[in-house]
Parts: sequence; C-alpha cells; structure tokens
Amino acid sequence: MKLFSAIALAFAGSAALAAPAFAADSPAPGGQPSSIIVHMPNGKTAVIPADSKMAQHLMADPESKPLKEGIIVYVVNGKSFFVFDHKMSNGKMMSQALMDYDAPEGGG
Repeated sequence: MKLFSAIALAFAGSAALAAPAFAADSPAPGGQPSSIIVHMPNGKTAVIPADSKMAQHLMADPESKPLKEGIIVYVVNGKSFFVFDHKMSNGKMMSQALMDYDAPEGGG
C-alpha cells in the first residue's frame, strides 16, 4: 500500500506543479499552452513554460514522440519512474484508481 500511496502522492504533486505552467501565456502550435516537465536524476522536478518557438524546436527533435497512451510519473526515494496507464486486474484503469484513491492523512 505504501507504493500506491507514493504513486498517488507523486501524481498529485506532478499535477500541482504543472497547473501554473498550463495557465502560462505561452501557446504552442495549435494555440494551446505548453510546458516541459523535467524529472532529473537527483529526483528534482521542474515545470518550465514553453513558448511557441521552444515547443516547435522540441517537437522537431527526432527523439521527440507523442504519447499515444496515458502515462503516470511517480517519484520514490529520489528516483523517477513511469508506467503507461493500463487496465488493472479489478477492471479499472490505473489512472482512474489513482484519481479515486483517498489517501489517509499523513500519506500512510
């Protein structure tokens, strides 16, 4: 259960970090605000607003690929991990289970 709590906490933290960047006035191609979420090897996470020029540059990079599935990023003990959203054995999508999860106070 601790892993599930860590995942839920990281998911909520990433969403909270990303919120100000999504509100930034920095539209990418198509007019939508863009941001870059960077997970560094030391566990630090940064959200950087991306203007149109930066977004176009990153999308033109041959290593850049759009995600076709949902993705969940979580940080445990200073390491960043990701998992693609998938249906769990109980029939629920992992993303929905995380959003529905009511963590006990103190993150236990």
